[in-house]
Amino acid sequence: MDSFGYVIFTAILSQFFLVYLLINVSRARKKYNIPLPHQYTTDSDKNIFNCYQRAYLNTVENYTPFVVLLFLGGQVFPVVCSLAGLLWILGRLLYAWGYYTGIPAKRANGWPAYIGLLILLSCSIANGLDRLGIINI
Repeated sequence: MDSFGYVIFTAILSQFFLVYLLINVSRARKKYNIPLPHQYTTDSDKNIFNCYQRAYLNTVENYTPFVVLLFLGGQVFPVVCSLAGLLWILGRLLYAWGYYTGIPAKRANGWPAYIGLLILLSCSIANGLDRLGIINI
């Protein structure tokens, strides 16, 4: 059995998660009547749409480092990185749900994502140091 399969399926799950967030933005766009190509609204009565949009876009902005670290660290620590990836997904979900309340401060509920990202970063650094012969894993 190759445990790297867990990393692959964590990456696939993260793609489904991005689609979930995108669907939520599309629904909010329709509900609050925000036509494309407008990214945001200046109408204070519809400001909740901006929260949906920011929850999605902030996740997209953070997605590239997540996937890179997932695969780099997952080469050596596939199970740990897969679990850290799931923690990142859960944290980003809590972040989005907090933002969806219309109270942006509640996005802080997504703090577990940063724990997951730090684990991924640590595993990736360890992989690099091992390949340079600085440490031996």
